[in-house]
Amino acid sequence: MKKFLLLLLALCIQQSTVLLAQKTTQPQIDMSKFKFITGKWAGNLEFTNYDDAKKINMPATFSCVRSELGDTYMFDVTLEKPEGQRSETIQIFSRGKTKNQIITTNFERLMAKSEVWYIKEFTENTAAKSLKIVMVKAGVDNKQAALMRQTINLQGNNLSMLNEVKYDEGDFFTRTNMKLTRR
Repeated sequence: MKKFLLLLLALCIQQSTVLLAQKTTQPQIDMSKFKFITGKWAGNLEFTNYDDAKKINMPATFSCVRSELGDTYMFDVTLEKPEGQRSETIQIFSRGKTKNQIITTNFERLMAKSEVWYIKEFTENTAAKSLKIVMVKAGVDNKQAALMRQTINLQGNNLSMLNEVKYDEGDFFTRTNMKLTRR
């Protein structure tokens, strides 16, 4: 019963996100702008632990490559976990059915999972090599229905990727924040 209610709540949040996206003017994204992110990056990822909400920092490397298929980009993230383990995640970014959507496909532990994100904000300054993309989607975090927000912010040779979560009650909080410098 609990799983059913959780699923129902997630569907309600997803539908409200879709309706909100349809009623508001959505920024459109030009996927070619991701070219500013291509290359190799290094830095740290700060993660908020699910169990005790403690902040955990770990070294991170990131690379972004543009696909020969056009406006599709592959993100490769490698983390050095505190236990000495190494974790690698591959994520594909491509445009959705409309220009206000991005589809992400994550490949982790031999599994693929695709999600649709809605663009809330898209700004760029080509001369300054700056780019800011804010995306939202309904989902589940820590076994709870939640609204997810991801912000990609490029300022010259500094790149940050902020992932935030908002449960039904409460404000957004940071789940992960990766801060990188171009190598």
